[in-house]
Amino acid sequence: MDREVVVKTVLSIEERGDGLVFAARLKELGLTAYGRTPSEAKSKVKGRFHAFIAECRKRGVLEARLNRVGVEWGWRDEYALQGIEVEETAPGAERAEAPAGMEFRPMTSTMAMAA
Repeated sequence: MDREVVVKTVLSIEERGDGLVFAARLKELGLTAYGRTPSEAKSKVKGRFHAFIAECRKRGVLEARLNRVGVEWGWRDEYALQGIEVEETAPGAERAEAPAGMEFRPMTSTMAMAA
């Protein structure tokens, strides 16, 4: 079984002007997902994160990829992020697309996710 990796990154949740669509972004990793609520968008981007980690593992480039994008990361069994609770991720998040021409208001927070 692969060692669990923990990544510290910035989660940005942006609200569409009318509040009907939210985009959750992990910009450093190039991941975006959409939802009808901030919670749904966050859940979906966590699923995309999990899929990203799995694909990097499959290709044998996980460590190199995380080092290249410059995020703080480490192995779960030997690494601790001070003051940040680690959020678990789950596979199978649905892909969602946002309509063109949206305007967003950003909300950001730092989070640590494990996969």
